[in-house]
This record gives sequence, structure tokens and C-alpha cells, in this order.
Amino acid sequence: MFETIKYEVKEGIAYVTVNRPKAMNALNTEVLGELHTAFEQVAADDEVKVAIVTGESLNKKELGNIIQKLRGGAIIIEKAGKLNSRTIKELNALMSRKTGELLFVLEDQRKPLERIMTANPDFKKKFTSKLELPVFINDELVTFGQTYAKENGYKLDEMGILALYSRIDVMQREDHAVTVAEVKEIMDEAIKHSQKANVKHLARRVFGKSTDSSDRIILKEEDFKI
Repeated sequence: MFETIKYEVKEGIAYVTVNRPKAMNALNTEVLGELHTAFEQVAADDEVKVAIVTGESLNKKELGNIIQKLRGGAIIIEKAGKLNSRTIKELNALMSRKTGELLFVLEDQRKPLERIMTANPDFKKKFTSKLELPVFINDELVTFGQTYAKENGYKLDEMGILALYSRIDVMQREDHAVTVAEVKEIMDEAIKHSQKANVKHLARRVFGKSTDSSDRIILKEEDFKI
């Protein structure tokens, strides 16, 4: 299933390992794409005890119950820079107790994470590893989008590719580099848009007007409009 990573589940724990020995396990858009697919598989796997939540949503939840249910598993907090001081304080206290080796992962841009870590030095000490993903240029992000589309049975035509470039360019800011996760969201939106008119979608496939020689469905410019 995967070309650049290894995925296996043992005793309720998912192990995801980068498998590019010839490239010294360097990360590229293909690896990151497969990692996102693997994380989605982890989230859907009933054998694995894992929770993927945003920092903002975690601020509204009862943390004690969540940590208890996930003992020995993992909690991945996306956009962790949105965690408020109360949640951080409570997490810090819970992490000091027995959690069954529960894995805590914080994900966000560098500046938001540095801000909460600087403001909460005791909380920072709870984390033993740091992984900085490379910042990709627009060409690499578009390549990821095309690869993701192909894996899901779709293909971008020339105008669709230009529309994807345009969406990415609008999102790029001096204080925010577009991530593959955000490109994946754009692609999911485009795919969803292309499927809205179910009758038309089916007719196109029957008559072959919007598929290529490999029977992949073509994503067009209109599928990427906001």
C-alpha cells in the first residue's frame, strides 16, 4: 500500500516508519502524503487507541476522561498553538501521572508552538523530541496535490493545475507557509465539488467525457473555486 513508509499495528499501537534508506529517510512530498494517509488509517483503525483533535476543540473538553481512555495510545493535537492556558496547565498535570506511556504529539507552525512553550517552561520539559518538517515551494505542493489526486482516482487538467497554484499562492503569507495538510484539504474540497452533481458525474463517467485513458476523473478549474 505504501511506497515510502512502513505501517504496522502491534498490541494496539500503530508504528509508522519512514522507509527511504537510499535517501537516508529524507522527507519529500510523497513521504508526507503517505504519512497523512497513514495517520488517517490510524484514526480509523479500531485496534489503535488514538485521538486526533485540534487545540481549540480540546479547550472545550474534559481532559481527564480523554487521557484515561487513551492510556497506552496516542493523542495528536493539531493547531496546538490554540491551546489556552487552562488546558495547558491541566495537560501538564495529567502528563505527570501514569498515562500508560501515552504519546502526546503537538502539531502547528513554528511560531505558535514556540509561543506556548516559552510561556509554559514546565510543559515544554514534558516533550522529548522535535520534528521540523521542511517548507515546500509551490511547485512541490502542487506535485503533492497531483499525487494525492492520482491515489484517489482523479487527475487535474491544465486549468485545474493553474487553479491549484492560485489557491496555494493566495494562502502563502510571510508568517505562514502552506503545508501539505492544507493542500490535502484543498484537494478534498475539489474532489467533493466534482461529485456534487451525482447524476452529471455518473453520466460523464459513462460517456467518458471527464475521464482520462486510465479512467481517472478529471478535476477542472471550477472544482477549485472558493
